[in-house]
Amino acid sequence: MALKKPMPGGIIGVIALSLLTISLLSSCTPSDSRTGGAEYRKGTEGLAISFLSNMPPDRMFDQGPLQVVVSMENKGAYDIEDARLYIHGYDKDIVDMKVKTNGNEKNPQVSGVDNENYEPISNGDGAGDGTLTGVKLKELKGRDINSPQQGGKALVEFTSDDIYLKNVDQYMFPISATLCYKYHTIAEESICIDPNPYTVSEKSKACTTYDVLPSGGQGAPVAVTAIEVHAMKGKMLLTIRVKNLGGGILFDSDSNNLDDCSPYSQKGLTYDKLDVVNLNSVKISGKDDPALDKCKGKIRLFDGEGSVVCEYVIKDATQAYTTPIRIELEYGYTTSITRNVEIVKVPGINND
Repeated sequence: MALKKPMPGGIIGVIALSLLTISLLSSCTPSDSRTGGAEYRKGTEGLAISFLSNMPPDRMFDQGPLQVVVSMENKGAYDIEDARLYIHGYDKDIVDMKVKTNGNEKNPQVSGVDNENYEPISNGDGAGDGTLTGVKLKELKGRDINSPQQGGKALVEFTSDDIYLKNVDQYMFPISATLCYKYHTIAEESICIDPNPYTVSEKSKACTTYDVLPSGGQGAPVAVTAIEVHAMKGKMLLTIRVKNLGGGILFDSDSNNLDDCSPYSQKGLTYDKLDVVNLNSVKISGKDDPALDKCKGKIRLFDGEGSVVCEYVIKDATQAYTTPIRIELEYGYTTSITRNVEIVKVPGINND
């Protein structure tokens, strides 16, 4: 019986290396997560605000002005078209805070943007006494395909006249900045359309219906968290679930609600305006659909979550296929930040 010649070590090494390479390539192949959406439409933030370091300071002496600088950044994927930034929480008889301007009341001191897109808020927006207490933002770009990591930024400076404490040695107060703005959420995913989901034939299908569970948000504080598909012959019921993930307060974006969001508004946001999202559109295959149009309207959220059921009639389809679905939400949103400030009277000086 003839003995087989042993395989040369070099060939064994090549085969082993080839098998290892195939294994590594297989493990690196991305799995089908059945979720889509552009990468810049990720995250759960919209327009974010923060105070610059030491503006306002934690502690200061009187005899000088108080300076407050608010930084704004559009961290979401929608361009701001209307927003209001207010400064409040102080006694106007002690701190006469105003928006710093570039020489006239129609041109606020705003860094990083075109100043023509901003104007001060005066008594017509709720302050009632002509004091400049905020600024209107007409435009601040969001993240997009050309700038997927960063949206527009701006700084707004508020300053007071010189502060003189009278009949008190110190004044402690929280100074707050409140942002009210309109925003949109756009969710783009893929779903399976099956005109006959319960067929018992051996017919091959390109896909089977499934629930879509987006994660990580859509570059906005309100997110579509689920599209639950209930398939029937010739039609589908879609349960669209939305959730407030941004940590702020959600309100109906209709009419004058942006003005009512102001901390200086006497009316304020009433209960029926809170926790309301407008479902602007649901499109499948990029087309308007009369049945889907019926579910457009207001969605009320309870404990930060809400849902709506839409019906989609499948037309002219004989086989299962995958197609895009696009959902657009519109709403108002408000967030606030606060810093405690202490003003101390300069020793030995009488301001009485």
